[in-house]
Amino acid sequence: MWCNSLSADTQDNVLKWISEYNSLADDKRLILCIPVFENHKDSSVNMLSKVIIKDAETNQESTGMYDVLIKTFGHIHRIQTVAYLSMTKDSESYLKGKSNIKNLDLYESSGDVFKLYSKESVDLFHHSAVLLNDSSEWIAKYELFTKCSNNYLSLTEGNEKIKEIKKDIDTKEYRKILLKIQSDIFAKKLQLKINKSKQ
Repeated sequence: MWCNSLSADTQDNVLKWISEYNSLADDKRLILCIPVFENHKDSSVNMLSKVIIKDAETNQESTGMYDVLIKTFGHIHRIQTVAYLSMTKDSESYLKGKSNIKNLDLYESSGDVFKLYSKESVDLFHHSAVLLNDSSEWIAKYELFTKCSNNYLSLTEGNEKIKEIKKDIDTKEYRKILLKIQSDIFAKKLQLKINKSKQ
């Protein structure tokens, strides 16, 4: 999904994304930002795969870099989890989502999970994903990850709903569940990237 492209078309789409971001309330911006967070997760995987391949070639082990990139991936996955739970259409859907938290990710799951989310939220997510498709370098150039991270931080400080969701999944139980989920996703993505590099 995330290719490197600096074409005029992809730039136009990113500029449209920025315009829409600026027109939305902060809580809607969080949903619009889910593909930006996914792109940054993929960038962490790509960087680690390059480090691993280089270490194998030079017979070294850059464990410090491994830890930083894995922690970055995990932090972003938790932000996405908050965003997904904010998309649920009612309290019943929220509780169902929280009880099945490993299947909330729209990049990793399909089917029934869509029933938990409001149509408006799903449409916004898909619209964002389409606009940012094949736009990794423009996403970096326009610093969309910084924009989205700052918005999330603002929400965790001033939006009661987001504050409550963040607190709700910050228990020992959910930290353990999320660590297992993000570790499995990271390992799968990393193996796919390494396998592709060998072809």
